[in-house]
Amino acid sequence: MASIYPEWDDINRFHNKLTSGERHIAEYLHSNLSDEWEIYVQPFLNGSRPDFILLSQEYGIIVIEVKDWSLQSYCLENNKLYVKTTKGKHEQLNPLDQAEHYSKKLKKLISPLESKIKKDNKLIREIIYFHKETQSSVEEFFPEIKKWDIRD
Repeated sequence: MASIYPEWDDINRFHNKLTSGERHIAEYLHSNLSDEWEIYVQPFLNGSRPDFILLSQEYGIIVIEVKDWSLQSYCLENNKLYVKTTKGKHEQLNPLDQAEHYSKKLKKLISPLESKIKKDNKLIREIIYFHKETQSSVEEFFPEIKKWDIRD
């Protein structure tokens, strides 16, 4: 079983409670990843708080951004993401950009660690998890998302 930080008692006392998607992913990762993994829940990252950062000496670092969105309420126009409301459309931060932003921050902080990760693996990967969507609906909405397997 993977290590999780902070411990569940502390996670359950977060001021900003985990969303249902965040809790689902945290529980799933904690129960299903091997003990070579460390899971950091909403860690402070130089002014930012990604939903999850996973660390493994074998596989590198994974940044996970979780969205409890229904994509029917969103649209993409000119590479910008908008949420549709009764008062019109409002620009929204794209989760792909958000995950990449966290990844870049991490790279600046940990570039000396790169030599400790297997050379054939990418140091940092990003995952965006849409709790209320299917893989096909996400791929249709965000065609630029690339699927990958943790073992690749």
